[in-house]
Amino acid sequence: MNKWLILFCAFLVFVSACGDKTRKIEELAAKCSKGDSEACKELADIAKNDKEWSVRIAAVEKLTDQKLIGDIAKNDESYSVRSEAVKKLTDQKLLADIAINDEDSSAREEAVYRLTDQSVLAKIALEDSFLGNIALKKLADQTLTDKTAAEDWRVRLILKFISAFDSVPTEHRERLMMEVLPAIRVLSNQAVVSAVGDIVSIKTEWDSRSQYYTRGEMEGEIFNCSIKVQKLDEPLSYTWYTSFPEITTSLGFCSAIVNPADLLKKPFDKLTDQSVLAEIAKNGKNSNVRMAAAENLIDQTFAQSVFAYIAKNDESYSVRSAAVQKLTDQKLLGDIAKNDESYSIRSEAVKKLTDQALLAEVAKNASDSRVRIAAAEKLINQTIAQSVFADIARNDNDGLARTCMVMRLTDQALLAEIAKNDKDEDVRNEAERRLKELQGK
Repeated sequence: MNKWLILFCAFLVFVSACGDKTRKIEELAAKCSKGDSEACKELADIAKNDKEWSVRIAAVEKLTDQKLIGDIAKNDESYSVRSEAVKKLTDQKLLADIAINDEDSSAREEAVYRLTDQSVLAKIALEDSFLGNIALKKLADQTLTDKTAAEDWRVRLILKFISAFDSVPTEHRERLMMEVLPAIRVLSNQAVVSAVGDIVSIKTEWDSRSQYYTRGEMEGEIFNCSIKVQKLDEPLSYTWYTSFPEITTSLGFCSAIVNPADLLKKPFDKLTDQSVLAEIAKNGKNSNVRMAAAENLIDQTFAQSVFAYIAKNDESYSVRSAAVQKLTDQKLLGDIAKNDESYSIRSEAVKKLTDQALLAEVAKNASDSRVRIAAAEKLINQTIAQSVFADIARNDNDGLARTCMVMRLTDQALLAEIAKNDKDEDVRNEAERRLKELQGK
């Protein structure tokens, strides 16, 4: 029998079986709604244990038991089933538990969208870099109605923060709130609060600015944020301006580049506990803030260990690059030069390498020919350099790398061999040219 016919028949059997199960779920749900406890148990069993995720979803859609739905939302092996279960949840404690603790970011996100508990939303806004912006937006769209929430310092702080942006034009408000929020997260860190005090007030000012070009006018902005904290006489204040391009083909709005770390210089200077700065540097919610914290470390041995951690583990390319530029540990730089996933980071590491043995190792063993060439060109010891040049010229898989090394070789016998035997015509020609150059021809 034709294999496609077999597959089609199998598909029809599957569809028929699913249809039978769907009808059964409908019947069980109807009986359960009328108080049939056995039907409720069977429906729950299908929702939790049926081998087909699509069938489990169909059963979950008919459930009303919040505890059972919460269990499925946290424990089902299928994201689709968990997501459907979260959509059925109304119990705020269960939603809060999933939003804060679930390992699946998609399930947490779905839970945040369904949360109304303002205390939990404020906690997420201040502590969760992935979902904090969603929580903040939900709070911005609400009015404070819960008396218990009104006593929560996080809720009071977030509402104070939101109201500070009332004078910012609506079309720019959400963007600028999200860009300043990482600074508020740091200033709400209890170790930072101990150093500079609680936030007393937050103020913002916004104005437009523009630049004229041949084709017309480009709009930009001037934005200031000022934060008063208890233990500092002067507010933490910074003004960001749009930096207009010299030449442009587009006249759309050009926003200012808002760096929340600009507001944190004084608080970081006040922090005497280096471990707090290290914790922010490693685990802060914003890449600019992480790097600013690392740069404020006084103990250079400690600072180097933090830079090393950031260089190898940070999620932001720009932060890893900045950390590499601060590193002095030659062994670690050599490892990054050979193994980092980003060519730009590997290149930065080579620039910082001075250890000749490590440079030689990188030149011989790095997977990227561009990195090998850069490392080889930094070799000062000519005995080591010529050995590396010869190794790359003979053995590298990349024709460009072999050509670059041939241009630096002084071993005439090796050049003659390459000019005769290299598989790449360009490499052979360069070897012949270099040989004549050395022979004065």
